[in-house]
Amino acid sequence: EANIPILSNEELVIAASLIGAGQGHLFEAWPAPGIHDDDKRRLLDQAAALDAGYDGGLKAYCRRAKELLLRHLHGLSSMDEFTNPEPPPCLDIDPASEAMLDNERE
Repeated sequence: EANIPILSNEELVIAASLIGAGQGHLFEAWPAPGIHDDDKRRLLDQAAALDAGYDGGLKAYCRRAKELLLRHLHGLSSMDEFTNPEPPPCLDIDPASEAMLDNERE
């Protein structure tokens, strides 16, 4: 809370979004205003870029990250729902066959 006066409105909105997404711990050890302010702003700039660039914003990103961590803890792969498609059959073409020679003539 001591750092609120040094933050812009946009930075405050992003900080509130992080707190709303369960990431309030990011701010617990912030030093007093005037100490590492550039680092604080850099964190909030990165969070703003993530919020703008991730479908659903910070909340969706944090929710998905937690889901993936839980799946990992329970030994589930995030790829379990995907299956490899059956590869197409391979063609064994004899370069001297009539079919190959016909295709070459065309």
